[in-house]
Amino acid sequence: MNAATRRERRAAERDRRRPGGTPAHGVGAGSARRTAAPRTGLAALVRSPIALVTAAAVLVGVGLLAANVLLSQPRAAASIVAPAEPAPTDLATGRTLGAADANVTLDVYVDFQCPNCAAYAQQVEPRLVNQYVRPGSARMVIHDLAFLGPTSNPGSDESVQAALAANCAQDQGRFWTYQEYLFANQGPVENGGTFSRSLLDGIASRLGLDRTRFDACMADPARTKAVQAETQTAIAAGIDRTPTILVNGKAVGSWDLQTISNAIDAALQGNSASPLASPSASAPAG
Repeated sequence: MNAATRRERRAAERDRRRPGGTPAHGVGAGSARRTAAPRTGLAALVRSPIALVTAAAVLVGVGLLAANVLLSQPRAAASIVAPAEPAPTDLATGRTLGAADANVTLDVYVDFQCPNCAAYAQQVEPRLVNQYVRPGSARMVIHDLAFLGPTSNPGSDESVQAALAANCAQDQGRFWTYQEYLFANQGPVENGGTFSRSLLDGIASRLGLDRTRFDACMADPARTKAVQAETQTAIAAGIDRTPTILVNGKAVGSWDLQTISNAIDAALQGNSASPLASPSASAPAG
C-alpha cells in the first residue's frame, strides 16, 4: 500500500469518528460531489421575479422623487425672464401711472401669483396706458391683494413676499419695472416655490437696485405688515378676487379690455350708472 492510499484511509477513519458521522466539508463516503450552497445576494435577486419587480418600483420612485426635487428648486437668477414690454416708467410716481388730476382713476388690485393678473398686466394694461393714461384721461393705481399664499407664515408666503419686494423696489423708483418682472417670471403653480428669496433678490440685482436698501426693506417687519394690512383692508371692502378693477371707485365686471374701456368711457362722459357686476377674474385659488 502506497503512502497516498494510507493517507486516504486515515482521512476516512477520522470522518467516521466525527460526532454524528457527518462527513467533513460536505463530502460523502462514496461521492466527490459538493452539496450546492443556497444562492444569496445578487444571484438570488436576479432569479426572483418578485425581487426584480420590487427593485424596479424602487428605482421608479427614486426617479420621480429626484425629478420633483429638481422641479421645485428656486429659479436661479441667471434664468430670470425679462418682460416682453418695458414698463412705462416715464408716467410713474410710486405705484401710480399718470397725472394726479386725471378725470378717471383705475384702482387695480393684484396678487403677483395670480395668472389672470399676469394676463391683465401683459395684455390689457399696456393698451389702457396708451389709450387713456398717456393722453392724461386716466391714471392707474396698483394695490396689494396678497391673499393666495399660506398666511400662517408671512416669511414663506410667496404672495406677501412678492408684494413686499415690489414695494421695496418702489422705494427706489422701480415698482413698475419690478412688477413686470414678477409677472414675467410666474411659476406653473401658486405656492410652488417660484417666488423664492433667491428670485426676488435676483430681480433686484438685475434692475440695479441698491441691495443694502432693498435687503433692509425686505427684513423690516413693518413693511410686511403694511402689505398684509392693505390686503385686509381690501378684503374688508368686499374685494376678494384678483385682478379686481375699480373705475372711479366702481367695480367693473371683468378685466378684459372692452369692459374696462366701456367703464372708462362712461366715467369720462360723466355717466353715473350703478356699478357693474361684482368683481371677477380669477377665483381665490387661481
